[in-house]
Amino acid sequence: EIVSNEDCEACGLAHCAQGTCADFTMHKLNHECTGPAAVLGHGRSAEACAEACRETKGCHFFAVGTGTNHGRCYWEVSTCTSFTPNLYHVYKLTPSYRLRSTGNTCDGTRTRLGGEASGDVTVEECAHICAETANCTFFSAGYDGAAGECYQEESECTSYSADSYNTYEVLPLADEATSSNAAAQ
Repeated sequence: EIVSNEDCEACGLAHCAQGTCADFTMHKLNHECTGPAAVLGHGRSAEACAEACRETKGCHFFAVGTGTNHGRCYWEVSTCTSFTPNLYHVYKLTPSYRLRSTGNTCDGTRTRLGGEASGDVTVEECAHICAETANCTFFSAGYDGAAGECYQEESECTSYSADSYNTYEVLPLADEATSSNAAAQ
């Protein structure tokens, strides 16, 4: 489920203009990621914590406290692949991406990021995978017979070849950040 803050008054103007106002998805309920965390604030809603994460260079995952930890907001510094039960909900920011070419892949080398059967990976999931992959700037998501396939385009995408893929440019979350305001816990 995608959660969006439709009220952009709380967002940075750049994010509102890009349509990326605190977009995030649920990653894990009633857990926190194993590994280091950094304080982003206290007394915050999930939407406010998402915006604090988006404004923190390198932040992709964040946790919001529930129960006795209500409103505590942390940057989950790890890749959040393992978890510890706790009074937190972990969320993942949705990376911004834009369509570069329809019905084409970039000329050059490609690496499969995910999906081997129809419907395995959505465009948004492919954008997430690319944003979390080192040096991934461009990705192609398949349709028709290639539906559900996701590839990292390893070239600069200056030329294209016709194929059953749409090619996108992911705008890394780190590049969208306006500050590094998290204090290590």
